[in-house]
Amino acid sequence: MEQRIRAVSKDAAKHGCKYLMTGDDTSNTARVLRLASSVPPLPGGMEQHVRRLTDEQRGRGWRVDLLFCSGDRTHEDDLCLSLGRWVIGIRPQSLRSMVFLLLAIPTLIHRIGKIDVVHVHGDWSMVLAGRIAKWILGAAALVASVHGGPMDSRVRASLQRWALGMADMVHTTGRRDADRIRKYALCPVLWQPSGVHDDYFGAGHGRVPTDLMRGGRATVVSTAVLRPMKNIGLLLDIAALLPEVNFVVVGAGPELQRLEAKRARMGLDNVRFEGMQERGRVIAYLDGADLFLCTSYVEGTPTSVLEAMCRGLPIVTSDCSDFRDIVDDANGRIVGDFRAESFREMIGSVLADRKRWAAMSQISVDRVSGLAWGLVAERVSASISDVIAKRDRS
Repeated sequence: MEQRIRAVSKDAAKHGCKYLMTGDDTSNTARVLRLASSVPPLPGGMEQHVRRLTDEQRGRGWRVDLLFCSGDRTHEDDLCLSLGRWVIGIRPQSLRSMVFLLLAIPTLIHRIGKIDVVHVHGDWSMVLAGRIAKWILGAAALVASVHGGPMDSRVRASLQRWALGMADMVHTTGRRDADRIRKYALCPVLWQPSGVHDDYFGAGHGRVPTDLMRGGRATVVSTAVLRPMKNIGLLLDIAALLPEVNFVVVGAGPELQRLEAKRARMGLDNVRFEGMQERGRVIAYLDGADLFLCTSYVEGTPTSVLEAMCRGLPIVTSDCSDFRDIVDDANGRIVGDFRAESFREMIGSVLADRKRWAAMSQISVDRVSGLAWGLVAERVSASISDVIAKRDRS
């Protein structure tokens, strides 16, 4: 496939984008089969990433067939598998991926024509499914996106290493994952965090901690899908040590009932669970807060942290990712353990200095200025185009 890729503007290059895909140049398009277990309205950073990257590439003239088990169809090239809502509940994930592939085979054979690249999102088993789909379709390349951090066992880590050996390109949203995978991968590895929706940009500059300035109670916010990995139970332990601070949790998930029961047992009146909210309400919660808290065990690069930074919030986070150039003492704190006492100390140090708070707020905004979804999609798409062109020449 002939590729015509032009240099981006100085502004895009400044933010780390090497190429720009020209939407009005049809020779610059590709046909992609994207495999993901779920898409919005199911919650989760990976689901949001899959949907937005797909929309951005379609807007640039790419043909993207998005094949998934559960979620809403929003485009004629979205393919939701029959029985998909049943498949999404299968455990372990490797079995789910294989059932997903078996259900997808008739669609792969009868509906989808020539494919340039198969792009999968998920664990090692989804990469294996993508490799089989690539073989069925005779696609030029296989791209694997890794969103969730290192595997939690040696067996799964070995399986991931084996599966990624089948890929022609690996994309990670976490820098720590990229550094780890580059040690053994035989293909290009791109580190690129997810983009931030346009709605989050524009209002973070010049923020002041209004509640603190009035001498009122500070508000700490956390936005997350309430799964065990997010470790929101630790937030409750922190809140017990900071009764003078309000804590707001925005999000829903399987842990909600357990967390509400724990809050009741602890008698915490400074914690509110606000449930799942639409984007405008999430922004309102961020704008009404003085600090963003992340307590996760492991992340890629948390989109929730990037969204909070867009709204001018300092960040206190667990050491769940490689936050180089994103979070440090200039705009927050990274806590090296999971002790509530350590988080209390770090939160207190950020909220105590009002003048320093304003500087932290501004630095947060500046550091995410290059992560609008348009720029992110340009970089991912350019890297995929390079891989396809390389495979076509070989």
